[in-house]
Amino acid sequence: MAGYKRIFGELKKLGISVGLTTIRDILKRSDCPPPPEKTKSRPALPWSKFVSAHMESLVACDFFTKPVYTLRGKLDGYVLVFLHLGSRWVT
Repeated sequence: MAGYKRIFGELKKLGISVGLTTIRDILKRSDCPPPPEKTKSRPALPWSKFVSAHMESLVACDFFTKPVYTLRGKLDGYVLVFLHLGSRWVT
């Protein structure tokens, strides 16, 4: 049904007024079946296994601000952190 609606929408943009059943009938007569329904497929490798397999080469990063109080008043401190996941080493 999604294919019919897409064709319907494109024809409507062109100013052509046709019903969904008319589109379906024309496609059936032209021996043009609708595409198969898409199914959600599971990935070949789960995320947890991917991360554990690539742990030595992955780096996570985070950026945040923190208020810093000085003698001159409150300032915003900017922090950028990189974490090597394999060794848990922070830079």
